[in-house]
Amino acid sequence: MMARYSLGRLRPAHHAGPPRLRRSRPLAANDLVPIDVVDLTPLTIPYWELRARSSVATGIEEAFLTAYREGSFHYLLIAADRI
Repeated sequence: MMARYSLGRLRPAHHAGPPRLRRSRPLAANDLVPIDVVDLTPLTIPYWELRARSSVATGIEEAFLTAYREGSFHYLLIAADRI
């Protein structure tokens, strides 16, 4: 299941802080404000599992799988409006 976040909370509360600011600053610098954020991280894991078994595997796959599974990486879809 995909997690959805409100405008005021881009990540779960225990992860609030600098990563959110790092995402917000480039948006604000381009006159954009996030209107919706969808965490697609759970949907990336099957891709990396398949890629790890494919003929095009590069060796980085396990590092990505570990990071996504442990919560170090997040694959977010951010919809934004120009202000």
